[in-house]
Amino acid sequence: MQSNELTPFFGFVEDLKDPEELGRVRVRATGYHTQNKGILPTEHLNWFIPVNKGESLKGKGETPKFEVGSLVFGYFIDTLKMNGIVMGTLNGYENNDDKISELNKLARNKNIDETIVKIKNDNRKKGIGSTSFEEPESPYKAQYPYNDVKETKAGHIVEFDNTEGAERIHEYHKSGTYREIHADGKTVYKIVTDNYTIIAGDNYFCVDGNSTGFVGGNNILDISGENTINIKKDNKVNIEGSETRIIGGSLKIEASNIEMNASSVKINGEVTINGNTKVNGNFQGNTVRSLATDLDLHIHGNGNNGSPTTPAI
Repeated sequence: MQSNELTPFFGFVEDLKDPEELGRVRVRATGYHTQNKGILPTEHLNWFIPVNKGESLKGKGETPKFEVGSLVFGYFIDTLKMNGIVMGTLNGYENNDDKISELNKLARNKNIDETIVKIKNDNRKKGIGSTSFEEPESPYKAQYPYNDVKETKAGHIVEFDNTEGAERIHEYHKSGTYREIHADGKTVYKIVTDNYTIIAGDNYFCVDGNSTGFVGGNNILDISGENTINIKKDNKVNIEGSETRIIGGSLKIEASNIEMNASSVKINGEVTINGNTKVNGNFQGNTVRSLATDLDLHIHGNGNNGSPTTPAI
């Protein structure tokens, strides 16, 4: 029988696994339900309905958030005090004797060595690449009561830190992957396994300063269209191994000067030279033929088989 007057209660959550998946919880109301589970087992407690924040219709809104053992406040909605609604949870002490707060350590800046701040700093990536850059240290400097913290059952954490001079936004996955925005706007992304970025449209990015990168394994880039790179100053590529380029069309190089330093150069195929050619060293071949009327071939050294050779006309 429903009551016209709501009777308030405090109690502790004992079960979250609502068989109808409505977000209901079983609560043992202090002063109304015996604390002896032999007399009143948990499975004999009724399911109480939580009050959600904001929209709660057709899958919209937030899911109820409780833990077994949470201290809650609510109202009985029947005269027999068997059914009730839960208005929310209350913070208390982990240990009443020692007066240790249940509030998240990150919110209070207490025992930080027992939190993800130490885990992140202990697992920082250092000495990355030839330039030896490194993952920044955690900028955590929260002060109570300015850090809004949410930590889930699995260990996922979200922080909105409003501490003056140390304002941060931090998302942390229990695996160690995280995103953190520092007080100065610097942003750190760390992904401990694979990363996929899918862009269905165009992609634009701008780096006003320097850009440094490191790939520990292989790098593969497929481009379906054209590739254009504009470099305003010098370009330097250091390759410790070999380089192979396979070009299906033509290769054109335009430069004021071209200098090649190699112990040997081998060309398989026909070579056409329009202009003067100067060779310092040995030149070997079966035929030397001018392919332009203004071609002068000067050979300093030996030609075929070590004998002086003049251009064939």
